[in-house]
Parts: sequence; C-alpha cells; structure tokens
Amino acid sequence: IFRAIRFEQRYHFHLGNLTEHLTENAVKKGYLAQLSGTRVFNELETMLNEPNPLGIVERMAELGVLEAIHPRVTPIDEIRGLFRNIRAVIAWYELMYRDEPAQAWLLYFLGIIEKLTGQEAQEFCRFLQLPSDIMQKVQAARQGYRLMERPLYEKLDALRPSDVYAVFKNVPLEAMLYWMAKTKQEFVKKSASLYLSKLKDVKPTITGDDLIALGARPGPAFQQLLRDALNARLNGEISTKEQEIELAKKRMAELSA
Repeated sequence: IFRAIRFEQRYHFHLGNLTEHLTENAVKKGYLAQLSGTRVFNELETMLNEPNPLGIVERMAELGVLEAIHPRVTPIDEIRGLFRNIRAVIAWYELMYRDEPAQAWLLYFLGIIEKLTGQEAQEFCRFLQLPSDIMQKVQAARQGYRLMERPLYEKLDALRPSDVYAVFKNVPLEAMLYWMAKTKQEFVKKSASLYLSKLKDVKPTITGDDLIALGARPGPAFQQLLRDALNARLNGEISTKEQEIELAKKRMAELSA
C-alpha cells in the first residue's frame, strides 16, 4: 500500500479502480495495524523523502491510510499549509549551502504528528521505534515554544546577537527549521535566520593557552572569559584577537578586584 502510493505520486499515474478498492478494503479491515512499528517508520521516512511529500500525504488521507497510522494525526487541510511552509524553509536553508544537511523528512513527519498530545506523540514514536537521536529532535521541536520562542520574547526589547546565539546554540537544526515553518512570530523567524546565516559559525580566536599566559587558571572563571570573548564578537564589540586579549585582561582585573 505504502509503495503503491509512493510510486503513483513519483511517476504521476493513478491507481486502477480495482487496486484502489483493494487498498481501501485492506485499510478498513485493519491490515496496516498488523505491521511492525519499524516497518511503518521505514515506509514513512522513504515516502516523506520523495520530491512531493504533500501529494503522498494527501493520497494517504484520501485512501484512509493516514488515519490508520494514527487516528489523531494533523487534519489534511492543516497539513497542506504546514507542508508548504516547511518546503519554503527547506528551500531557503538549502540555498545557504551549509555543511550540515537538514533531514527534510523529519520536518514533514513533525507536521503529521503536530496535533498529537505529548503523551500520544511519545507513544507513537515509541511504537515506530525511532532512533534516540531522532527522538531527541522530535522532543526539541515539540518544545519549541519553551526552548526558542519564549526565551526570545522575554528579551525582545533588548535582544542582542549573543542572546540569539544562546537560545539556538543547543537546538537541533530540524527543530529550529520546523519552528520557523510553524510559528507566526516574525521575531522568531528573523532570529533563527540570523543565527543560521551569521552567528552559528562565530568563534573567539583567543585560546585557553592565551588565557593561561595571561595568568588565568582553568575553572569557572576561565570558561567565563572565553564566553565573554565570544559574546563580544557576536555583538560586534570586538573583531580581532588583540581586542579579545584586552577584554580578557579587563575581565581578569575585575574578577581579582
């Protein structure tokens, strides 16, 4: 059934009346429920990696396959809008030619399970036997308001690049892109865009050896000196290693005082 829908959409043909009837009948009799979670996951991943995932999911909904996978998946009318947003975000990200590829299928999967409660989503992902790294990304994406939107909003009146960096630095790429597609808040989209296009690769040039040469000892204060150098670079306050060293000297003097 899964492959029939996938090939139908890939090669632009329509299932014959008999095949379509047999498919609908198999769904109604609950044959899909007999499949293992791993098999369902593999088929979903493959289908959502196709060039036209929306067409596939629309066909799945039409034949009752989508609801058979889980009765509370996102309604197809909402999926359409969300998938279009996801496609636009993925296209934008790919134009950046970053080394880290986005798992596009995962963004579409997140759209399908958007309406599930936290417990339902957890149980469904457990049934599918998602790998632990994928599960972590799913959880981060579903907690996007707490991890991304709320922290940005709380500092919105005086939001600095270093604040944006702090919010997104530990957020998985797919969770970030999904929230860009989902949210209606422009400040979240702009912040994520700023992070991915300019802030993500910013690094201080000062090293631990440089700090030791200045008399600093490894420890909490040592790490704070490195963070101060990074934040100053992110905020455009300094741009050279010499300036980082001068900043470190100033901070060390303040700490010793």
